[in-house]
Amino acid sequence: MSRIEEKSTEQRIKDLLHADPKDLREGVTTGTCAAAAAAASAAAFWEMTAGKDVLSGEPCMVSITTPGGKTVDLEIVRREFTETEGVRSTVIKDAGDDPDVTDGAEICAEISRIERSRLVTPDEMPSETVMKHAETAGCDEREIEGPIPVYMDPDYPGIALTGGEGVGICTKKGLPDPVGFPAINPVPRNMILREVHDVVRRYAGEHPCAAPAAVNHAFPQNSIYQAPGKEDREGGVEPGKPSGEPILLIRISIPKGRELAEKTFNPKLGIVGGLSVIGTTGIVHPMSEDSLIRSVELEIRVRSAEGRTVLAIAPGNYGRQYLHDKTGLDMEHFVKCSNYVGEAFRMLDQVGVKKALFAGHPGKLIKVAGGILNTHSKYGDHRMEIMADCARAAGADEEMCRRILNLNTTNEASEYLDTAGMRGPVYAEAAVRVKCELEAISHARVEVMFLDGERGLLAQTDGAEELVRILSEEEKTIYG
Repeated sequence: MSRIEEKSTEQRIKDLLHADPKDLREGVTTGTCAAAAAAASAAAFWEMTAGKDVLSGEPCMVSITTPGGKTVDLEIVRREFTETEGVRSTVIKDAGDDPDVTDGAEICAEISRIERSRLVTPDEMPSETVMKHAETAGCDEREIEGPIPVYMDPDYPGIALTGGEGVGICTKKGLPDPVGFPAINPVPRNMILREVHDVVRRYAGEHPCAAPAAVNHAFPQNSIYQAPGKEDREGGVEPGKPSGEPILLIRISIPKGRELAEKTFNPKLGIVGGLSVIGTTGIVHPMSEDSLIRSVELEIRVRSAEGRTVLAIAPGNYGRQYLHDKTGLDMEHFVKCSNYVGEAFRMLDQVGVKKALFAGHPGKLIKVAGGILNTHSKYGDHRMEIMADCARAAGADEEMCRRILNLNTTNEASEYLDTAGMRGPVYAEAAVRVKCELEAISHARVEVMFLDGERGLLAQTDGAEELVRILSEEEKTIYG
């Protein structure tokens, strides 16, 4: 896939808002780009053993089968020698019509030879070494003193995968990757290892020094890249055993990853020093709702893994100043669920969260009071109908309810309720209804705060102050 035209992120978002979804151009994930670059490097590295000059000439194409079963052809724009006597290949990411910050970024994969004794897998790394990697993540010197953290898989013997420049390091529990290790998620991780393994198998039988049994090895037997090592009963190099045997090391790098990561949720999630290599299907679907929901669910997992007993959730940033000034809470530590209120609260049961504070602007929360758990306008509005019903339950007469139905926004409703002396009772009724709706789907105790940027706290459920106190104490413990 090639980038057909250059547009600013802002312009692309505007285009998407007016586009028919079926007309939008798909792109490829960072994981797919990394797998293609790794396959190209592996092929070039192997052909070098036969004395071929594979690093000159025009850019080449690599065909990759994505985890979703789709085959894509990606251009390798550059292949070059590295200081480690390996080969690095580069792919330019094409995110299609999705306004992804990584669109147009260079995704690189280097293949080199390294001794197994210099590497450490998640199962082998001592806890103190894990913490040292986490503490130094994001430093200019990516390879701190000690072994290199890598991923290995017994299905792909003799091959290891790690991150380089611009690939983040995980520093918090709850992420798909272990603390102290590169942020290369499980699906792309398997994809990269599989593509390189397939190259190895393909070339092993063609190499003049290769024996027939070597097709399961990372290097041809008796070649200049193969040293005798411990073998398992299937004849391959036994993984997970530190020794001096040679390993094929894949190092993924994103040259501008550190800079681009500042425009993502990575720093907030505890991924520092760069981007994540992600992708579940291998294909980017423009403005995918599923990807947004997965981001919310991932943040819930991270917050839960921090050891919190109460989770704070908000659709957005309304009420930020009030919360900070009146309660000391920082909304940066809230899970931002956007429109996906239902998905966020259903997730609480999966991660074992038993208490949650839900705070936000009436424009979103009033919909939840009426059972609308995705607050995007395309799924329904009915704000004034729900507000009028809450007013009726709070003792308003029919004339007041009719007046509310004729208003356009919750801000207008708040002003009207102020003049009628009914703002407190109406929002108190709405808060109780929100609490009931969310407790029914989350199986957690939920407390609610209706917040307005100008008016501050409009209403809250009876237990909200207790959860605010617990959250404040936990923030001090976690963040100091």
